[in-house]
Amino acid sequence: MRAAVTRGDTAGLSAVVMRKGVLAYAVSIGMRDIDAGKQMQADTVFRIYSMTKPVVSVAAMILLEEGRLLLSDPVSLHLPELGGMGVFDPEQPDRPKPQAVEMSIADLMTHTAGLTYAGDPTDPVDRLYQKARLFRRGENIQDMVARLAGLPLKRQPGERFEYSIAHDVLGALVERAAGMRLGQFTAERIFAPLDMIDTAFEVPHDKVQRLATLYGPGEGGGLKILDEASHRSRWAAPVTLEAGGESLVSTVPDFLRFCEMLRNGGELEGAHILSRKSVELLTANRLSETQRSDLWMKGYGYGLGFGVLLDPALNANLGSRGEYTWAGSASTYFWVDPVEDMSSLLFLQLEPSSQLTIPRRFKALVHQALA
Repeated sequence: MRAAVTRGDTAGLSAVVMRKGVLAYAVSIGMRDIDAGKQMQADTVFRIYSMTKPVVSVAAMILLEEGRLLLSDPVSLHLPELGGMGVFDPEQPDRPKPQAVEMSIADLMTHTAGLTYAGDPTDPVDRLYQKARLFRRGENIQDMVARLAGLPLKRQPGERFEYSIAHDVLGALVERAAGMRLGQFTAERIFAPLDMIDTAFEVPHDKVQRLATLYGPGEGGGLKILDEASHRSRWAAPVTLEAGGESLVSTVPDFLRFCEMLRNGGELEGAHILSRKSVELLTANRLSETQRSDLWMKGYGYGLGFGVLLDPALNANLGSRGEYTWAGSASTYFWVDPVEDMSSLLFLQLEPSSQLTIPRRFKALVHQALA
């Protein structure tokens, strides 16, 4: 890992391992801002992108435990404007087909809702989503839902796994069911009880100096800046778009507390967030073999916002059946291993995350060290 920083593959990184509730390893290497000469530190603030999804899934489960929603609820029960969404028909592009089975909250949480991330410019539905510009700076997540209502689904709900904006819709649904902004609900019900003091949908002015610079590969080699660690960053306060699929910032110590809460069955140091049965449900695979065929992580299934390791041999790396994980596109990564009673995190700020094999190497290094 030090060699990766020395080579210039990444500016810096921070990592931690907790086993059986005891700190086993913690390190911060390299720089969080090369130009400013700022070193990576334990309290460095990271853009965690899609690691927002497990947090919003926990928020939804809190509402389920309070009887405010059911996973089987149609999404339209809470977001009525989405009730009219048809399914794109390539034979009649202007006349979407009705949903065979209405999109449910469980479909959102498992990315089987028929939605898309619009990453394929050759796909007609992806092109419609791109043209709609669903996410706009200065607006909020309810504005996104209003625009989404005029678009078709890419496929029938429940048909296949497709990584998508589903958790952004879930975040909007949590807002409606809770009667407050997603940022307020997660702050009051998750972050404050767990003492996650640096986790939020924006970086306050007095914490911007701890934000890491976001880098990408330079055209002629080396690294280039994608997002500054300054008040010009899109994460710097004030932020109105609290997107449930990608918008949180956090630190390694903060997110470790979230992982440890899950590892402990929903509570940490007297803070009760979820029941043990809710954690079990969140982290159990829900995908059939057919649905799982579109999941790019070999050997994994998917629960309610978490990748779940089903076969370490197929994944071709060290690990345990039943461990659950997710990552962010700027190279932040965590996994919780119930078999080994362990939580592990590795945070970088390098996009895209596919640039490096550091997370897989880190995972192998952690597991080979187990007695």
